[in-house]
Amino acid sequence: MITAINVPHIDTNSQSVSVVSVEACVGDRVDKGQEVCVLETMKTTVSIESEVDGYIRIVLAKTGDEIKYDRPIIVISSTESEYINEKEYTKPKENSTDIKITKKALLLAENNNIDIGLISPSGDLIRSNDILLAMNRSENFIKRELTNIEKGSLDSLSFHKRHVVTAYLERVIDFKDVVVFANKFQKDNGLIFNPFFSILTWVFVKTVCKFNTINSYYNDSNSEVVISKKVNLGITMDVSGDLFLPVLHNASDLNLKDFINEVYYMQKMLYKRELNNDQLHGASICISSLAAFNISKHVPIIAPNTSFMLALSDFLPFTSANSDKFSVVGCSYDHRIHNGVQISKVLRYFENQLQNLTSS
Repeated sequence: MITAINVPHIDTNSQSVSVVSVEACVGDRVDKGQEVCVLETMKTTVSIESEVDGYIRIVLAKTGDEIKYDRPIIVISSTESEYINEKEYTKPKENSTDIKITKKALLLAENNNIDIGLISPSGDLIRSNDILLAMNRSENFIKRELTNIEKGSLDSLSFHKRHVVTAYLERVIDFKDVVVFANKFQKDNGLIFNPFFSILTWVFVKTVCKFNTINSYYNDSNSEVVISKKVNLGITMDVSGDLFLPVLHNASDLNLKDFINEVYYMQKMLYKRELNNDQLHGASICISSLAAFNISKHVPIIAPNTSFMLALSDFLPFTSANSDKFSVVGCSYDHRIHNGVQISKVLRYFENQLQNLTSS
């Protein structure tokens, strides 16, 4: 028996869906109810499950594709050797109820690799002029494959949208004492750079040690919270427009001076693209900063297998009688395992530690 899984009508306000991920390959054995792909529109994300037990024979979609409703995306057979006429599923259907096209227009579309499923006809059916307009539009755009870095970001975003219940809190904190401390630390230790960001990050690590429950993630498959015994700190870093999340493992074991040196070294190695795989994976908690881009506030995306990300931004454009170094410190967190009261206490403790800085 041959079963084609078609794109369901997910959203009445759209005519197509985006493919977030394809979870099965040709030749795979799948069970009824097993997830085979994930689709999304502007409003929702839907997991598509196999309707039968069988073998994946044809996969007609890949990550990033835009597919119209009712089009087949995966074809499954009950046995591995069962005959399938692939053209039946890959060739546009001239007489289908949702696509009507003249023979001349169909030939023109096939000769120029135009997907008629993505064409809106000017009348009751698709004509040659509709194909010619589509050809003209396609010449005005350049298509490219996603880079490996972009694919990694897409995987992270897909994980976030499918699994995390995000909440956000923020607190305005006076960084005046930190600025003074950082300037003195740089002078006393002969540093060629100001360690302001690294000091903030180090204090955050100490805060995580105090509230170790935020150093965790929710395991969906087992319905349990997994708390890391080590603080493996992921720090977002930009290199030539590409965003990375290098990881400083066992960050809580370092004193301030060693921590500053390790962050500096990690950043230097990242710029050279010389970090190994272990140094780019395994974060248990993360921190993001857009202060260098004069951003006054941002809401970061929680990384996979974490539940908390601190967000640092630039100084705010207002002052008080005693300071001009106020900044919004925000955090995104997984509301399934943390609540607002708990996170408020984390931010308050972080602020108190900043106002009582020592290098020990």
